Amino acid sequence: MELITKIQAGNKTAFTELYSLYRNEFIVWAVRNYSCRTDEAKDVFQEVIIDFYNNARNNKIQNLTADIKTYLFAIGKHKLLNLIKKNSKTSNFSNSELINDKLITLNNIELEHKKEFDKEQLNSFLCNIPADCKRILELYYVKEWDMESIANELGISSTNTAKKKKFDCLKKITKFIKQSSKILVF
Repeated sequence: MELITKIQAGNKTAFTELYSLYRNEFIVWAVRNYSCRTDEAKDVFQEVIIDFYNNARNNKIQNLTADIKTYLFAIGKHKLLNLIKKNSKTSNFSNSELINDKLITLNNIELEHKKEFDKEQLNSFLCNIPADCKRILELYYVKEWDMESIANELGISSTNTAKKKKFDCLKKITKFIKQSSKILVF
């Protein structure tokens, strides 16, 4: 968050620091996961950094809940997917199996990164709700316990009270997600 504040203040060193901190890792990640060329990955990273810089300078990033790296890589993911779509329109494949394999691979990669990003976001959201809410949601969604077992485990008087508590927790996390979604501008 300190980097964002420095960038908002016009500190060019912070911008350079941000660029240097994630450049090589982003390029390796992009080439490995999106099968793009190194020069394409470099171009995309520059676009990502410029978008981040503009968002920071225009105060579109104020309460960033995710790590800066997660934010940068999420922007990069969308730009890389657009690049792949653009490149696939200009390429002329005669082998439909190759195209299908590429699409399946692309969909799997996109799904994997979405899951990874969603996990990071969920962890961020869970850190911002009370511990009892976090516990109920983990028991229900992660460990897949039924509401009666959750009520017994947490000493809640009835299954209906546990359901109401889970509902209230979901409302809190939904509110937090809505507030956070205003931050992510691609």
